[in-house]
Amino acid sequence: MGSKKGGKGSLKSRADEAFRCGRMGEARELYRKICGRGSSDAQAWHMLGAVNGMLGRLEEAEQCCRHVVELAPTAHGPYVNLANVLGMLGRTAEAEACYRRAIGLAPGDAQAYVNLGNLLMARGRLDEAETRYREAIQYDPRSAEALSNLGAALCELGRAEEAEEACRGAVSIAPDFADAHVNLGNALSLQLNAGEAERCYRLALRYAPDNARAHANLGRALQTLGDYQGAAASYERALALNPGDLGTVADRAGLYERMGDLEGARKTLAPLIEKQADDVRVGLALAVVAERSGDHRDAARILERCLSAARRDGDRADVHFALGEVYDELENYEQAFRHYEIGNSLDRHPVDEDAQRAMIDARIAAFSAVSLQRLPRATADFQKPVFIVGMPRSGTSLVEQILASHPGVYARGEAGDIAAMAAAVADRFGLSGGYPAGVGEVTQAAVDELAREYVQQAEGVAGGAVRITDKTPLHFLELGLVQLVLPGSRVIHCRRDPRDTCLSIYFHRFNRQHA
Repeated sequence: MGSKKGGKGSLKSRADEAFRCGRMGEARELYRKICGRGSSDAQAWHMLGAVNGMLGRLEEAEQCCRHVVELAPTAHGPYVNLANVLGMLGRTAEAEACYRRAIGLAPGDAQAYVNLGNLLMARGRLDEAETRYREAIQYDPRSAEALSNLGAALCELGRAEEAEEACRGAVSIAPDFADAHVNLGNALSLQLNAGEAERCYRLALRYAPDNARAHANLGRALQTLGDYQGAAASYERALALNPGDLGTVADRAGLYERMGDLEGARKTLAPLIEKQADDVRVGLALAVVAERSGDHRDAARILERCLSAARRDGDRADVHFALGEVYDELENYEQAFRHYEIGNSLDRHPVDEDAQRAMIDARIAAFSAVSLQRLPRATADFQKPVFIVGMPRSGTSLVEQILASHPGVYARGEAGDIAAMAAAVADRFGLSGGYPAGVGEVTQAAVDELAREYVQQAEGVAGGAVRITDKTPLHFLELGLVQLVLPGSRVIHCRRDPRDTCLSIYFHRFNRQHA
């Protein structure tokens, strides 16, 4: 009897050793022997399930996890493991039930809340996901994963400033957590700070060079900054790491379209036309190419097809706005307006009119004519920047396109550097009154430092251009700061009949940062 027990112990030691050394095939066979003949060794069943999961044998992993649940029905860990496997199998409703069962057995397990939040987020239930992440943080305030994923959920909900705060908390706890840097970059992108977002993505890649999300999002930031070659290289690297990422395929096609290469966009999307055209990202990209080619009916067909597949309100809004544009081109105005109406109903964002008015009044007071006379100006005579500002849909893109046709002009798109500068200036220089109220405390050294950084960033992407444009419309709010930091810059104020502007805004699906 003693010899038999010793033999089993030896078998388990060999299995554990094989697992530690990464010999998963050998470990699987040894754990299977231990679990044979109706074994009640819950740990062995757990390890067999883990090995099967690593080997991609998910159905077998599920059966092992169910054995562990039967052997230890009051332990929460087996339910978490079973939920993880069910999630990988795509059986999300069953996985959710298992996570909730695990939480019921151990309400203080922060990781179970994180896993449930991840599942809910993948299913588009963003408000519930936010709640679960906050519960995880309540039980484990130093969970970098919970903070980072909360930031990701808040980005999806359009609450970029809250997302930034959560992600900064994550990277302060785990500075080498690449996904947290990616999510922080996303939050900054939503706030029109593409330059700072780029730095976040590059930092993520320093810690995780093969992080496909970081490469893809770096491509988006570079595209926003007008570095199309850099964007193309980032998209290519992302797709080499994750060829099935439809969002990046669509973004690469969108880059070709932006560069006027419709044939390149078609070739990128061609393999997906039949099997993935109902994916919202791919469908939108296909529709744009069809529309730019003048085939509006085909664009409508593609969009109607992917509308039924759109689960999230944001995705559905994207498709309805695109359909509105297509039907407008087809002169089916009643149908077009119906889609715009639905799109706007799905794209609602709370507006605090009092806060908006107070923000604008504060800038008017801080940068009054009298104040501007006594505030310092940067000594650097940098005359290249041209800020194209105005209300959204007032023609800033058209003006930039016209200017960019000149070989001496570099178009940066909506770079967002000035908005980022305004957001950080108070903390950076210790303005007791905050920004903009404390702008009177800004020193000559401070504006010179800000100017040097701006020049370095702009010259780094624009090379020897004579003029560098930034067409961020809402930078008109920060022209007072521009006057201090870049006194040699030029401003083009785009104006349009207010009625046209309002109608065009109603017909346009804005990014969250404009909402």
